Amino acid sequence: AACIDAASRGTTPNIPWAQRIINGFIGEQVSELIRQWGPPHRTFVTGGKEYHVHEIRTTASYSGRTGASSHSYVRCTYTFEVARGIVVGGTASGNNCNENP
Repeated sequence: AACIDAASRGTTPNIPWAQRIINGFIGEQVSELIRQWGPPHRTFVTGGKEYHVHEIRTTASYSGRTGASSHSYVRCTYTFEVARGIVVGGTASGNNCNENP
């Protein structure tokens, strides 16, 4: 719920959900992103830029003749660009990025 609050600041309804999420963190300390979403699944530096990657996962359960099983899959991957401890941009990729996480 906290990311919904952050994402709703300064947005308009015609902006896709994933972009609203990203926009809500631009200008924030990376510590605020971590406070709301937890530690990133991974971080990396390339071209002198730092990135924090957060994955939105869903677990689906199935039951059939052979028993029950579950499978976890990534709905959306958010990659936030960080400069000097501030979120300065980001992208989202995946099949379900524009659904409310």
